[in-house]
Amino acid sequence: MKIFDVYYDALASQLQKFECNIEKCYPRVIFQNQIKEFLPFGLLMGLVAIPIVLSQKGNELDISDMVNYDSSGKSKVQYDENIINRVEDIINDFVHLKLI
Repeated sequence: MKIFDVYYDALASQLQKFECNIEKCYPRVIFQNQIKEFLPFGLLMGLVAIPIVLSQKGNELDISDMVNYDSSGKSKVQYDENIINRVEDIINDFVHLKLI
């Protein structure tokens, strides 16, 4: 995936400044395997962090409220449109990249 290639190449460029060959210290195949392994955790963290980071002053979210549901199974937290759009963007990116 292009975004991961861009990241890896940028990392390689920075490591070269320290005379470090990326293929010796962090081969691309290991990087790709770690992306596959840890990306689900990244998605989960994004879904948890985005509402907290984007909450408005005076209306901060408590993480414990995010996991509490009413009797109908609906979250007790009301998310604003900005948060909903950002979470949808993250999920759409994962779908577009065929990661989920």
